[in-house]
Amino acid sequence: MKHSNPFIITTAIAFAIGITIGFFKADSLPLLLPLVCLLLLVMSIFWYANKNSFYNSPWFGVTLCVFFISLGCYKYQSTIPAFQQNHYIHTLSQNRQIVQLQIKEILKPDTYNYKYRASIEALDGVLCKADIIYLIAKDSLAKPLSIGVRLIIKEKISPVSGPKNPYQFNYASYLKNQGIHHEIHSSYAEILKLEPAAPSIKGAAEQFRNYCIYKLSQTSISQKQLAVIQALVLGQKRALDKQLYQRYAAAGVIHILAVSGLHVGILYAILLVLLAPVTRLKKGEIIRSVSIVLSLWCYALFTGLSASVCRAVTMFSFFAVAQALGRKTSTINTLSLSFICLLFYNPLYLFQVGFQLSYLAVLSIITIQPKLASYYTPSNKLTKLLWNTMTVTLAAQIGLGPLSIYYFNQFPGLFFITNSIVLPLLGGVLSIGFVVVLLGCLTILPDSLAKIYGNIIAILNDFITWVATQDAFLFKEIYFPKAFLFVSYGVIICLLWVCRKWNFKSLMFSLGSFGIALGVLTIMKVYPTPAHLIIFHKHKQTLLGVKQKQQITLLVPDSITPGLERLISSYKTAHNNLGYTQEKNPKMFTYKDTPILILDSVGVLPKGLQKPVVVLTQNTQIHLERFIDSVSPRRIIADGSNYKSYVDRWRQTCSEKKIPFHSTYEKGAFIWQ
Repeated sequence: MKHSNPFIITTAIAFAIGITIGFFKADSLPLLLPLVCLLLLVMSIFWYANKNSFYNSPWFGVTLCVFFISLGCYKYQSTIPAFQQNHYIHTLSQNRQIVQLQIKEILKPDTYNYKYRASIEALDGVLCKADIIYLIAKDSLAKPLSIGVRLIIKEKISPVSGPKNPYQFNYASYLKNQGIHHEIHSSYAEILKLEPAAPSIKGAAEQFRNYCIYKLSQTSISQKQLAVIQALVLGQKRALDKQLYQRYAAAGVIHILAVSGLHVGILYAILLVLLAPVTRLKKGEIIRSVSIVLSLWCYALFTGLSASVCRAVTMFSFFAVAQALGRKTSTINTLSLSFICLLFYNPLYLFQVGFQLSYLAVLSIITIQPKLASYYTPSNKLTKLLWNTMTVTLAAQIGLGPLSIYYFNQFPGLFFITNSIVLPLLGGVLSIGFVVVLLGCLTILPDSLAKIYGNIIAILNDFITWVATQDAFLFKEIYFPKAFLFVSYGVIICLLWVCRKWNFKSLMFSLGSFGIALGVLTIMKVYPTPAHLIIFHKHKQTLLGVKQKQQITLLVPDSITPGLERLISSYKTAHNNLGYTQEKNPKMFTYKDTPILILDSVGVLPKGLQKPVVVLTQNTQIHLERFIDSVSPRRIIADGSNYKSYVDRWRQTCSEKKIPFHSTYEKGAFIWQ
């Protein structure tokens, strides 16, 4: 790629490799700061001794890579609580503690709680610092808190719960990748002290955004349309209807609802045009670039300084600075520099899905789109715009396809059509949106303009809804394990190599990648996951699964709720949608020559049964002590359909009788292989 700098690209790759090593091995390694300092000293000595030839020496490349790998590993270590001297984990106990918190971010509430990201400032009087999830129960006294509010409570700090069943979204892992390991629950009445928010830039920005939303809510724009405007222009998705959000995802345009690189790029282009006259002044390029960077960061602050918008603004800030300096540089150099800076600021970004998708999308566009665009030369501006939109969409989807399928197990078949229609119009929709928000804040928004913009959003919603309802083109429950992910990108890289440089070597690598892909597919088919019995955890319901060879049998209750349907779907997808049958829960069946007895609310016992595995369900009224004495069960399992008080009593009885006991409330799903 023209003007690309291998030095910068290699540095970015080495830094990412170091962070990845830290993710898997940092706990078992000593603190790497001395090694980082030693390598920096060695590089300095080599450079001083060989100023003219050092950069051309192979030792420079090796030393540089080792340095940035070590630096990446050390930076990840610095995010681990055990390596942070002022982290609250060093003061944590199993009892209730006096906790001083400050609200940092307002999260989307769930059915029962208001949810916040907060920073712990002190624990039992000991100063400390780290982020935590704070949940306040919704009741008649509860009031939403604002950013910057300080409060003191006395509660127990608990680890964030992981999934109770395999193949489900791991919320604990998601928060860990944001540096959050614990959560704390309280009611509003249990707050001991509440201090109003001190003045801050972020708090003022949040108040201004809420003021804008309030002003827009006073216009003729409907609540449904306003929720989309909030997400599209203001970066606040809390008001979005879950069903509408899923429709945008099914249509393949979910990215337009998250203020990120697409929105910042459009704003960057608008500012370039608006500030073009400034370039006629002396040092006009510098003035324009500084103005653009300041405007972008103000917009990032206004939209809540989310990770996605900060990533995008950082990237475009580098672009603006490079343009101001008038340096001929490749886009991939600027991308690599922003990549390094963001990971140096927070190495946990590397494991966040949004970070991966945004950088991969930009990388795919700058590497794949020029080749796709070269296959056809449009004759006029309109066809050129359409062709560029199509090639950009296709290039981004080629790069993002495997990763998005891996994370979400679905692929919108109409993404190409949807993005080809929506993206060319999005610049205009956002531009009008900025004007509408500004006029609304000044209370001079004409009702006719509000109605027009509301209708535009309504048309957009209707179009997205129509696309999302074309079920034949939405491919769900796609089995795509990690091995497929790496093989897919190997194939894509080899095909790009062939397209750029057609020779025998690139052709052999491509054929080899296809051979590896076929080998992985064959291995996954011939050696599926081992046979097992699984008893899921589901509140107020009982669900069992039996996998034998190429067949899955799910034992389900009489009625299946949407939540249970999602659980079944994720289980089927994780097992490659093998032959699947669904049967009603039996009273008893055999697995590995062992009787499995399911006792429900009736509690009827078969005669002559000895040493079964027993599943207690539906708050069975059995006298457990007598039952154990009569049948001598091998193990007793209590699922989520039982009251917790019953489960506690059964656990105590099993402990006295020395019978292995498994509660899905505490240990999650029971799996017997």
